[in-house]
Amino acid sequence: MIIFILTLSSLFVNAQLEGYFSKKGVVLLAQCAHPTNTFERGTYAVDDDFVIVDIFYKEGVHTRLRVNRGRYYFSQVSVVYDDDFVAPFSFLQTMLKIVLDQYKDSHAKDEIQRNLENMLQRKLQEWSGADWALFIINLDYYSS
Repeated sequence: MIIFILTLSSLFVNAQLEGYFSKKGVVLLAQCAHPTNTFERGTYAVDDDFVIVDIFYKEGVHTRLRVNRGRYYFSQVSVVYDDDFVAPFSFLQTMLKIVLDQYKDSHAKDEIQRNLENMLQRKLQEWSGADWALFIINLDYYSS
């Protein structure tokens, strides 16, 4: 009986992930990976511990990502393959710096940065573009 319940639970979680990636997840990851490219199509395969996402852009670029699953959240996004000359997620890596640089008042900038670092429990300089993509898809998944 316990095995049956665990199997049903796993099937339910996988069905939720299938729904998320078919409706939003693939497109959101495509936008995070290469925001200046035009999304054409994407595929995904849900496994017990990870999701493989293949993204194809109209510019002829192909990106393959692996999204690892933790118990309750996505735990890592990594690039398996990418043939664009711009590294995936590089825009996300510089986005926050660009936004913070808009603050002329260094006190306000420092306060915003300090608040973000307290919330995230990590220095912003330590975050990669893939870390930001992971943060974004977790927020999106749980707000859906």
